Amino acid sequence: MWRISAVRPIVPVRPLFLVMLRCVVVALLLAFAASACAQPSHLPTVEGRFRSPSGDESPPFRLEVCSNDGERAMGLMYRRSLAKDAGMIFVFPEERENSFWMKNTYISLDMVFVGRDMKVVGVLHDVPPLNELPRSVSKPSMYVVEFAAGTMKRLGIGEGALLQLETSLPPAR
Repeated sequence: MWRISAVRPIVPVRPLFLVMLRCVVVALLLAFAASACAQPSHLPTVEGRFRSPSGDESPPFRLEVCSNDGERAMGLMYRRSLAKDAGMIFVFPEERENSFWMKNTYISLDMVFVGRDMKVVGVLHDVPPLNELPRSVSKPSMYVVEFAAGTMKRLGIGEGALLQLETSLPPAR
């Protein structure tokens, strides 16, 4: 009597299942990490406004504060939007010529470079997203403030304006 046996798979089922399970777990972890990066941060915030040399004041805005190397390195990376009354301020330990790039930054930004005396020393308008080209105003600054592109033109803020904060900034670390 003939006996028909089951066909054995070329790749054992158990190891294949484990490989697929590992891939699913890694994909879920990567998706969770990207989602966490894209969420608004839990950084401290300060309220501020600009005063033009003629004395006009901007509407108030809220700034997330980046005062250490890790926070400054992450900045607005992976964010998909930024409210028009919100931004981020980078605090440096000393006044120096600062340079920024837009690696993994998905939104165009205005970058406002501010000196130790809180006066604007330069503004970069509509810096394009997702590039690694260093951007600078070639003047020393102790703070750099980022807003959604178009904000500084809309508010009429330029060199010589004064950044006024409601509370003091934490020291750079």
